Amino acid sequence: MNNVFFYYELNIICLLLLFWIISRAVKDVDKQTGNILFIRTASVAAVILLLDVTLAFLAGKPGTGVYIMMNAMAVIRYSLSGVFVLQWFSYTLCVAGHRKVSTGTRFLYSVPAFFLIAGSVVSPWMNVFFTIQPGLNIRTRDSFYFVHRLIVFLYYFSASVIAALSLTKSQNTVERSRLFTIITFIIIPLCSGFADLAVPVSENGVIAGTVSLLFVFSDIQILQIS
Repeated sequence: MNNVFFYYELNIICLLLLFWIISRAVKDVDKQTGNILFIRTASVAAVILLLDVTLAFLAGKPGTGVYIMMNAMAVIRYSLSGVFVLQWFSYTLCVAGHRKVSTGTRFLYSVPAFFLIAGSVVSPWMNVFFTIQPGLNIRTRDSFYFVHRLIVFLYYFSASVIAALSLTKSQNTVERSRLFTIITFIIIPLCSGFADLAVPVSENGVIAGTVSLLFVFSDIQILQIS
């Protein structure tokens, strides 16, 4: 029971933190493309956390309506994971100076995210990433869940590599600071991801991502002042 309350408490704290980041960013940060992409990324993370809390609350509740609702919410939740990492990757490209990307390139780096979305949509029938057990109304991970996590990690890793390559070429102190923050973004979600796979109790990737987004937002605020 204590673990359940801790999970709720942690998610709600992160959710409030994201709401604060989004509201401050909308109010204080200039509306450059990179900052808009950051706000979108944080907004998607907030929706995922809200869905996680709701799914945890509904878990074990009886009824066919609950079963249908949990399936629908799980589809949206896992699909948004693809949207989240795609938004983060796009933000990284923008900050790294790749603002004008060809349609073909954009399509190629979007394919893995589309796969996450497609796998999420068919999961209620094909048990790809998750299963809502009928009668019990409990969400469990399926055999291809590791593929879901792998794709998410690849987006994080690719974004960090792009930022690292740009860092070696940049001579601008302000730009180098932001790129370094992006490179380190991967550390907390990566550690969380390994723990998530080793101890499959609940989703915690976005919780870790929230902490990383806070670091990035702090860097954005500092750059705004400077």
